[in-house]
Amino acid sequence: MDITFMKPIQPKVFKAIKDLDIEALKNFTQDEMRPIIPCLVRMALIAPLDTTRACGEAKKDVLTLLAGIDLVNFIVSLLSIEFNALESDLKKEQQMRLKNGSQCTETFLIQSINNGITSDFEQSDSPRKVRLVLSELLLMQAQLTEYNQNKNSNVECGVKPSELFDNDVY
Repeated sequence: MDITFMKPIQPKVFKAIKDLDIEALKNFTQDEMRPIIPCLVRMALIAPLDTTRACGEAKKDVLTLLAGIDLVNFIVSLLSIEFNALESDLKKEQQMRLKNGSQCTETFLIQSINNGITSDFEQSDSPRKVRLVLSELLLMQAQLTEYNQNKNSNVECGVKPSELFDNDVY
């Protein structure tokens, strides 16, 4: 399998999803369907406005189509994230980092890390993983801001390595 991010959607796949042609979708390979899997997952999980029997059957067909794809469980776990709460915590964290810099030890995104960030990342569910990554990104952003502000002065300021991002595994 070719590992390429952002694969384009082939015209025949786009037409099948636009027309909700389940029979055509069944004939595509997983690689061909890869770009539309998140769309199919959303279609299968949201409550439809159309409650006709045909719509119910189409939803069942989409669920059947998705049943054999491993990636679906990961996408479903990402959809379980409370994005409003995440956005609120992220904004609070950004404000705190702007005010206190990279030396700040408090965090709104993650409550506690027991065995190091990489170990916590490996053992966490998807919502916590997203929070851990965002927390690390904000820390790096604060470090770079401090570095840029102090690079012309004699203040010693460096960018500390990230346990999560500097690891070749991640």
